[in-house]
Amino acid sequence: MTFSNQQLWLFCLARALLSMIFTAYSGILTFAALEWQLTATAASSIQSGWHVCYLFSLFVAGFLSDRFGAERVFVCSAVLSSIAALLFALFAVDYASALLLYALAGLVSGGTYTSGLALVYRVGDERTRGRNMGMFLGAASLGYAGGLLLIALAAQFAAWRHGLHLIAGASWCGAVLSVWCLRGLPRSDTRDVHASSLFASLRSVLKDRQAMSINWAYMFHCWELFALWAWTPAFLAYVFQERMGMAASFGVLVAGCAHFVSVLGSVAGGAASDRFGRLRSIAVIGTISALASAGAGWTAYWPIWAMCAYFGLYSLFAIADSPIYSTALAETIPADRLGVAFSVRSVMGFAAGAVSPLIFGLLLDQHRQGGQEAATAWIVAWSSLAVVSALVPVVCFLVVRK
Repeated sequence: MTFSNQQLWLFCLARALLSMIFTAYSGILTFAALEWQLTATAASSIQSGWHVCYLFSLFVAGFLSDRFGAERVFVCSAVLSSIAALLFALFAVDYASALLLYALAGLVSGGTYTSGLALVYRVGDERTRGRNMGMFLGAASLGYAGGLLLIALAAQFAAWRHGLHLIAGASWCGAVLSVWCLRGLPRSDTRDVHASSLFASLRSVLKDRQAMSINWAYMFHCWELFALWAWTPAFLAYVFQERMGMAASFGVLVAGCAHFVSVLGSVAGGAASDRFGRLRSIAVIGTISALASAGAGWTAYWPIWAMCAYFGLYSLFAIADSPIYSTALAETIPADRLGVAFSVRSVMGFAAGAVSPLIFGLLLDQHRQGGQEAATAWIVAWSSLAVVSALVPVVCFLVVRK
């Protein structure tokens, strides 16, 4: 049995609602850092704490999906993440509480990603796997955009914390919808898997050169993407406020709109890989994204309309290859090791995603303290992403040469 079009759309909607918590902190970063008197390094450490816990949950969720079924893991994670979103909204009042509660949210949220990928691959139409993966990841981008928009609107018309309350409510709606849309779906094969076979599956994945090459490329991709998500709202808020005299909330609003463009990028990238091939699509999109990283900081000197358009296109290409990694890996690994393979990939990618926002913040602090102009510090930080993301097409070229 496969997902009907209606089930796929509802499943993606549930994922979108559950994903709003992912950008909740980046949305409030500018306001919370000022209110809580945080340095850029301290502020980015909260985001990195989320990523560290999130990658751990991704790793565990992959093993649990192979053993207990992706459906159960997805639903349990959805319920727990909605509870954590509410706790963060109500009780994050300073650096320590925000670090702890946002890390907790990351710890219970990973099951809606790894298990969701496995579900979409298993019960989706095999002729459109790239597009289906793109829809699932695009739904997450829709949620990321929604989270930022709620924060921006709340900050503009009420208080930024009200945006967190709305995000928590959306998470609860996503949990209920996920339970409803997965009911009646045939359970995956959950044969008893012993610890020894799990380790054997892990060794098999680590020894698979093609699978690991895809994972390495994904890791470099995540280094760029996660720093982009974490710091775009703050960068745009800086440009709007410091250079144009406008409210910082407008910058967060534009960052949210950039995530809406990412939805199109995910679907288009997945569909392109169905037609032109996985590695070729990754290499081309990765090259464009690396070039966009190199130029991002310079847009502080551009007209506002040009800067907004640039970050819209940057967001589109930065995420366009995300569904291709998932599809390419799933087509390389046997079905009984798919959850483990996604776990390995997730640990590599999200580990990079946990570090890169922190490195970005450190570069900002270092160059600001060195007496350089703030815009120059942003240019250096954005350019650092290009150095790493440029390795994506290099890895793809090496795989083709093999």
